[in-house]
Amino acid sequence: MTSIDDQRLLAYFLWNSYASEKNKLFYVATPKVACTSLKWWFSELEGVADAVRELKVSTESDPELVVHDSLWYVAPQLFVTAQERLDQIKSDGYFSFAVVRNPYKRIFSAWQSKVLLCEPLQMERYKGQAFVDCDISSLSDVAASFEQFVEYLYAHEAPQYQDSHWTPQHELLRPDLFPYTVVSKIEDTKALNAALSEHLGDAYINPFTAARANESLIPYLPEFISPRSKDIIDQLYARDFELFGYSTELPPAKEVFSEEQLSSALKGIELLRGRHQRIAEMRQHYTDQLNVLTKDKEWLLEQRAAWMTACQEKESQLLALQANIAGDAQSNQSVREELAELRTLFAATSAELESLKASSGAANSDLEELRAHCSLTTNELETLRVSSQATHSELEELRTNFASTSAELEEERARSRLASSELEELKASYALTNAELEALKVTSGAANSELEALRASFARTCAELEELRVSSGLTNSELDELKANFALTSTALTELVLSSGLTTSQFEEVKTSFATTSTALEQLKVNYDLTHSELEGLKESYALTSAELEEWKVRFGQVSSELEELTASSALLSSQLDELRRKHKRYLSVYGFFETAIVARLRRIVRPTKKRKGD
Repeated sequence: MTSIDDQRLLAYFLWNSYASEKNKLFYVATPKVACTSLKWWFSELEGVADAVRELKVSTESDPELVVHDSLWYVAPQLFVTAQERLDQIKSDGYFSFAVVRNPYKRIFSAWQSKVLLCEPLQMERYKGQAFVDCDISSLSDVAASFEQFVEYLYAHEAPQYQDSHWTPQHELLRPDLFPYTVVSKIEDTKALNAALSEHLGDAYINPFTAARANESLIPYLPEFISPRSKDIIDQLYARDFELFGYSTELPPAKEVFSEEQLSSALKGIELLRGRHQRIAEMRQHYTDQLNVLTKDKEWLLEQRAAWMTACQEKESQLLALQANIAGDAQSNQSVREELAELRTLFAATSAELESLKASSGAANSDLEELRAHCSLTTNELETLRVSSQATHSELEELRTNFASTSAELEEERARSRLASSELEELKASYALTNAELEALKVTSGAANSELEALRASFARTCAELEELRVSSGLTNSELDELKANFALTSTALTELVLSSGLTTSQFEEVKTSFATTSTALEQLKVNYDLTHSELEGLKESYALTSAELEEWKVRFGQVSSELEELTASSALLSSQLDELRRKHKRYLSVYGFFETAIVARLRRIVRPTKKRKGD
């Protein structure tokens, strides 16, 4: 089997086969071959028939037909959805069966239920055809309409049929590709019943005892098959006749169907056709309404996106406006402060004015006194006038001095305000400097502790050096003097030996002792030099430690400034997050409002449909 065959077989089995893991049973449905009854039977075996009847999602107009599209929602595990599942069925001992029907009866039944009755979901593709719109009022009308239908299939669809109800059965079931346990004729199901009974045991239920669902109003009669219809059916379904063992002779009718029964059936068919056409029109109307609502929803989503963009722009403008308002508020605050200062200055000026008024009152009293002395002689008056002029000139000088003093006072006040602002800045700088000083004190304390440790280590080293000097008992000068004393020439040593009367062996012992003493002195000097170098190293380490301490102070100041910047950024981000949360709540409320409106509108449209279906 090729991969294309696998895909075609699985595509048909996906919606037309049912596998029971519990009963190891696999049924492949054939349209118009008791498939409705067998699907209900399979649902009863699996215990889901009641759930299928209660489900209200089917689009079928007949309650008996809801099993075709509702079983999937109730028991999806019964459907074969993967090639691996199909391979398991082939190899795991499943009882696989299908049922076929005489091609003449099957195509007539399919035409009657789907085309003659104008079933809404089946007739969209055949609108406007003669066999759809023709009048059916007699047996010959039935035969003529059926002949037009098979002519259409022969001319326009075969071999690529658009509907499985008139697709040849061997193309649907593909017994050449799938190993069925039984492929039974619907006309004789005894062998199938026996095999099912043996396989199911106590769970067996005869699927063919109950009345068939979806029975036709008009039974099959040979009179409905014209010679032309028979020739076309023989060509279209030749492989079905051959593979499933059906004769190409027209089968006889199972029962007598009188003219009165035919007339009643045709009237019922006309009623059903009208009802189905009305249902199709209503379905199309509601489909159009749903499309309109879908477009409205898309438009609302577009509007929502546009509104969100506009809202974002407005929010950015609002943020800019808030920033401007904040700047204006700061400016207003500074203006208020200046106004308060002006008020204070005005109060001081008013006090000075009151003082001037008091001075003016005193001058007026002096003037009254002068008037009282007007009886003085003319000479005295002239003298007084001269004195008064002098007094006036002095008064003008005093006024000039007062004006200059007032200007100087204003300058001093301005300087005082400037000094106050500088004082506030100095206070802030002082507070910041105190904080840095505290941090530096902590760092300096750590550095001082390290320095104390180094000093203690240095003191211990000096003490060890002193101990070394004491233990050696010799200073550098003494060591040099000792070397000089020991630096005797060979002649002096010889003279010493001769004068002391030492033998040669004793002399060698003295030389050996001298050499040992010299070596010890040299080692002592080396140790002293090493100790001195270690002391110098400790001094250099102390200098490096001081430099590192200063460097760490600088780094600590940088880290402190970065920490302050991060704190400010964190506060800004928190405020932005709160603002975004408020925006999100507003968007959700707006979207919920539109969604509620759409759902309410859909309910208003769907409610009349449910009422009409109930009628």
